[in-house]
Amino acid sequence: MIRLYHYSQADFKDKIKVKFYGLNYYTTNDKNLTDIKRAFYYTKPEPEALLLGSKYLYITDYPKFRLYDITKDLKGYLKDKTISKALSQIKQKYNGVIYRIGKNEIVNLFYDTRYTKREILK
Repeated sequence: MIRLYHYSQADFKDKIKVKFYGLNYYTTNDKNLTDIKRAFYYTKPEPEALLLGSKYLYITDYPKFRLYDITKDLKGYLKDKTISKALSQIKQKYNGVIYRIGKNEIVNLFYDTRYTKREILK
């Protein structure tokens, strides 16, 4: 299991929902690249600066074997494909992806996910 942290302004009632993908400024750039809906998580409780004003922190434990590491891309999903095509193929076998951007390890889950804990940050 891997512990995941999701920061949001939204007060989710049971699950973190992927339907909000692209509706806020956090995911605008991602939405411009692909329509594959997903929710974003961190593997450490240290968000990027743009998320420091978030109202809620949601925590969940997730089976790491259900995530595909696109930083390593051992199965070549990203080779010679658009990000939309690659994520679409990955989604057929995995529930999400894991990758690194600088010091941050990030997880994207393709499906609504129940959280185990919610903290009010502000």
